[in-house]
Amino acid sequence: MTACYRHIICLLSCLIATGFLDAQHPALSPFKDFRFEQITDEDGLSNAFVTCAIQDKRGFIWFGTAKGLNRFDGYQFKKWIPEDGNPNSLSQGNLWALYESNDGAIWIGTDKGLNRFDPATETFARYFHDSNDKNTLSNDLIIAICEDNEGNLWVGTGDGLCILQKGSDSFKRYFYTPGDTVGTGVRSIIRDESGCMWFGARDTLYCFNPADRQFHGFPLDAFDQPPADRSTNFVKVIFLEDSCHIWLSTDLNGIYLFNKKTGRFEQHFRHNPSNKNSLYHNRISSFLTDEYNRLWIGSYGGGWDILDRNRNIFSTLIRTLSIQFTKISTSSEVC
Repeated sequence: MTACYRHIICLLSCLIATGFLDAQHPALSPFKDFRFEQITDEDGLSNAFVTCAIQDKRGFIWFGTAKGLNRFDGYQFKKWIPEDGNPNSLSQGNLWALYESNDGAIWIGTDKGLNRFDPATETFARYFHDSNDKNTLSNDLIIAICEDNEGNLWVGTGDGLCILQKGSDSFKRYFYTPGDTVGTGVRSIIRDESGCMWFGARDTLYCFNPADRQFHGFPLDAFDQPPADRSTNFVKVIFLEDSCHIWLSTDLNGIYLFNKKTGRFEQHFRHNPSNKNSLYHNRISSFLTDEYNRLWIGSYGGGWDILDRNRNIFSTLIRTLSIQFTKISTSSEVC
């Protein structure tokens, strides 16, 4: 089973189990023979609200929840929650990002600091913002984590980008500062096959090229005429589709397609009430591609859109829920 299939199956199992998708929908035909199993807090998960998940090199599945860190070995869970008075425990229980670095450490982003978990000792090292020390994190809200080819850790915070140099406990801070605007959250970071680092800050896609050691910015409003409202155009998720194309989601303004080779945005998809084949919802949470050249697009409350890349036509998978709200999150990082 390919990695792409495994990811799709996990996501669809969550949606089908909640009644969100019709399993007989034509788009789901490749998965009709699969059976799904639910894993909840009744099975030992520390909390049913799962915010992030990864699989490490040893095969363990790690889940970040609204109440701690969980490791699943295929049979049972082991969980870690904050312990009062213990500086070697998890700093805070509300997790937003998980990442395994090349040395096997598990990095955890929380509402209150960055944590490094050592699987050998099962202890945590904590990293916090200190307003009196410029070599600390710029903000304690940690949203995105990714390692570059040199072993440096890139950390997206609630106020700017921070880079932890390999073998050091010191961070270097970077802020979005065109004109006099200072600071914003960095919510997604990816590394491409050439080692370039891509991240979003406000309404701009950035690339750090290790060849020239420079940051290059690509504003989203360079594509839209007239420019889109910047307050709805903050970059949320960055997804590397292939060696050439990057997809970006925004807060409330749909999705953009960026061409790495030309350095330009090629397309902007938004919901169009008069076009049933348009994007169903403008607030997008996740992307995934399958082997049929389709892009799966998860939204906040709008179901799944499936874009046929051969024809640029959307189909939507959505069902009215019997519960008030269901949110499915997935990581888009590729590093």
